Amino acid sequence: MNSPDTVTALRQQLADLQELVAWLDDDQQRQHDVLAAEVHDQLGSSLTALAMRLALTERHTRASGDPRLAEQWVKNNALLTGITQTARRIQHQLRPVALESLGLQAMLADYLDEFGKRTGIVCALAVSGTEPDLSQATLRGLLRLLQEALANVERHAGPCQVKVAVNHDGRQCRLSIEDNGCGFDLAGLDWQRSHGLRLMRTRAARLPARLDLHSAPQQGCRISVVLALPT
Repeated sequence: MNSPDTVTALRQQLADLQELVAWLDDDQQRQHDVLAAEVHDQLGSSLTALAMRLALTERHTRASGDPRLAEQWVKNNALLTGITQTARRIQHQLRPVALESLGLQAMLADYLDEFGKRTGIVCALAVSGTEPDLSQATLRGLLRLLQEALANVERHAGPCQVKVAVNHDGRQCRLSIEDNGCGFDLAGLDWQRSHGLRLMRTRAARLPARLDLHSAPQQGCRISVVLALPT
């Protein structure tokens, strides 16, 4: 049996860990904001200038009648389009636009749309209840939990469908992420090696929120984050 001093020490260690995670999250977000601004301002302006120059050469390329030049122009244009899309995706991942402007539902829909296009996994979002006024810190915390859950799905689950549900009932906000992948045995779960799930549990505690996990072999997985709302 643990002594009171041991329990107190463990609680202090947990509090210190949560404080460290909070600081790392804030510092990471600051770095992301700086990088997103650099991608938008520096790389974005350079790509715009290249697009304008490439557009100017199109008329001359067509006028030349040289099929080799025309083929090269098409390849260069496709390359520039691909680089521009990659830059936008990086900026989106660093700092989703919907986070600060449109609230929780739009933020989740925006991220799921990008995730589905990138991975080919079919994603569905269902929302019920009136969305509460959540702080940016809470929105960011919920987004990080969704990102980590989807990263685990992509790495381990092998699913073809992900369902995300948000329910607001005035007392709490519940975010659920469910996949139809391979699932796993909860009884045999090694939390020490499950870094993604451990990180999610720590992030949830920081909000503060409760993290519920349901899974079984060949029956997919459902992760629920339950956040109490201010009364």
